[in-house]
Amino acid sequence: MNCCTILIFLIITLVTGVVFLWLYLYLNHFRIKYFDLRMLFPGKRKPAEVGSYYDTWHERYEEVYGSTIQSYRSENIALLHEYIMQSAGIKDGIKILDAGCGVCGPAIYFAGKRDINIDAITVSQKQADVAAENIIKAGLEHKISVRHADFHQVDKLFPENSFDLILFLESYGHAYNHEKLIKAATKVLKKGGHIYIKDYFKKDLPGSLLQRQLIRMGIKNMNNVYRYNTPDLYHTIYILRQLNFELKWLRIPDIPEWDGNKVIQKFHEKNNIAFYNGKDELYDQNNGRFIVDPYEMLFYKR
Repeated sequence: MNCCTILIFLIITLVTGVVFLWLYLYLNHFRIKYFDLRMLFPGKRKPAEVGSYYDTWHERYEEVYGSTIQSYRSENIALLHEYIMQSAGIKDGIKILDAGCGVCGPAIYFAGKRDINIDAITVSQKQADVAAENIIKAGLEHKISVRHADFHQVDKLFPENSFDLILFLESYGHAYNHEKLIKAATKVLKKGGHIYIKDYFKKDLPGSLLQRQLIRMGIKNMNNVYRYNTPDLYHTIYILRQLNFELKWLRIPDIPEWDGNKVIQKFHEKNNIAFYNGKDELYDQNNGRFIVDPYEMLFYKR
């Protein structure tokens, strides 16, 4: 066997190996141990970009969502707040970190109903300014403190073992590195404390490659529009279990008087946003399935 033949054989072997590796990763949504390898490459939404987005879009969100920027919601916003309080276990005497607080609509409601203290952070300077005004108007400065900060850095902002509960209310998906975020949050959470996450997660579906590609396309468009990094459910659970957390429960939120996505549809209509050539942004009309799953979960730190 001459050198040319050997070289050709090695090239064919290498190309074949690369093709099979790519195919394996493609069929497994580019995950190894539940980690999406695409998160290693450019295109992730960094904190500064997310903050700038909410600075620019603040008035648009306020017009449609009011002071509670939650897409998966009730028609009666008070019912949503009550539901979250019950699900997250918000009770008198605890200290809470609202990580990604928006303009503090939920935090103000919680502090008005319970004897609690809340540290709230948002990556948007505009949101932090408006939140501070809202807190003063509500007369809750003694219960809520808000600051402009990156929630990936909470372990540098607060002492260890500071909080009984950490809330991620549709903010977890804005993390550019979910593992880094959770590790930082773990450091400031007390032993026996809880992490509550309510957000949208990637949907894994059986079916044809075309169907799965449509899901990927929808999620990509969703990430671009919202400056999101749509999280992976399995990776999230894997991270928390590696950090010695117990999953107490996981479910689709059973929110009273769920609005059927009416508010988010209104927001998209007003701002000319669509993920599927003018079709419903969270719903793949070609397959009749949602492209993301809304979940809420509660983890306990051992």
